[in-house]
Amino acid sequence: MVHFRDPKVWNEDDIWHMVVGMKDGEQGQIAYYQSDDLKNWDYKGVMTGARPGIGFMWECPDFFPLEDKRVVICSPMGMEADGYNNLNFHQNGYMVGDLDKETCKFSFEKFVELDYGHDFYACQTFEAEDGRRIAIAWMDMWHSEMPTKERGWCGALTLPRELKLDGNGKIWQTPIRELETLRQHKFDTSNLKKVDSQILDTGIEGDLLEIKAKFSLAGNSAERFGLMLRVGDTPFERTILGYDNMAKRAFFDRTLSGEAVTGVRSIDLDTSSNSVELHIFLDRSSVEMFMNQGEQVITSRIYPSETSLGVKLFAENGSVELEELSIWSLEDIWK
Repeated sequence: MVHFRDPKVWNEDDIWHMVVGMKDGEQGQIAYYQSDDLKNWDYKGVMTGARPGIGFMWECPDFFPLEDKRVVICSPMGMEADGYNNLNFHQNGYMVGDLDKETCKFSFEKFVELDYGHDFYACQTFEAEDGRRIAIAWMDMWHSEMPTKERGWCGALTLPRELKLDGNGKIWQTPIRELETLRQHKFDTSNLKKVDSQILDTGIEGDLLEIKAKFSLAGNSAERFGLMLRVGDTPFERTILGYDNMAKRAFFDRTLSGEAVTGVRSIDLDTSSNSVELHIFLDRSSVEMFMNQGEQVITSRIYPSETSLGVKLFAENGSVELEELSIWSLEDIWK
C-alpha cells in the first residue's frame, strides 16, 4: 500500500478509535481501527470512500459526533474545479452522515467545502472541556509559492473555530469566544453610518485588527460594497472583502494584496435577513472572514508592504448603510 497516512486517534465509550487516510487505486478512502490498549489494533475495514469526483486520496481524516450526527472531515486530493467550488490545488471539507456500529460503515450524502479561501487545508478538531467542537486548520496550500517559503516557513494555523451543525446538515463556523480576550483598543466608528458611491477612509490603521461590520440590504443601491484592508498608496495595495449585490455573492479579492499572491474567491450567502455580516480577523499576513455569523468562511494569506495599513469602506455605483461597525486592535504575542 503506497498511500496510508495521517492517523487520528480518540477515545470514545472507553474504546480507542483510529481513522487513517488511504487510497485504493484512484479512490480515496478512510480505514477504521479500534483498540483497548493503544498497542494492538483491530482493523474494522474501510469506513467510507470517495464517490466519483471526490478525489483519488483522502488525507488528514477526522471523525466525530456533532449534534445527533457523525461528521467526517478530510482533505481529498485530485478533485476537479466545479464552477466556484474546488478551486484550490487540493480541497478540505466535510461529510455529514451516520455510522452503522455493526458494520462500521459511514454513510453520507455529499461533500461540502469547509472554507472557500485560498489557504485552508488539513483541518483537525478536538472536544473542549465544555463540549464544544473546536477546529484548527493549516493556513497554506500545496504548491503555493509564498515569499515566506524561502525563509523556511510553511504556512501557519488558523484561528480556532467552534463548529455547529444546523437542521439542514450544514456546519457553521464561528471564532471561539476566548479570542475576545485579545481585544485592545476599540476605535470610534460612530460617524461611519453610510457609504455613498465612494471609497471612504475610516481614519483607522493597523495590521492586527478584529472587525465586525453589518451592512443593511434594505434600501441598498450599491452594486458592490464592503471593506478594504492593508491599504497603501505607495505602493498601491489593498485587500478587498465585501458583497456583490449583482451576483449575490460575498467575495475576497487579493489581486492587489502585495507580493506573490493574487486571485478572487466568492461564495453564495443567505440574505433573507436583509443584511450582510462580515466578522474579520486581520493578523498581518492572514485574513479570516466569517460571514453571517458563521454561515460561510474565507481564509487567505496576503503579503502587502509593511506601510500598507489603511482601512477603508467602499460602495460602488450606489449607497449602503451600516447597521454596525466595530473595530478593535488586537494584542500582539511578540510584545
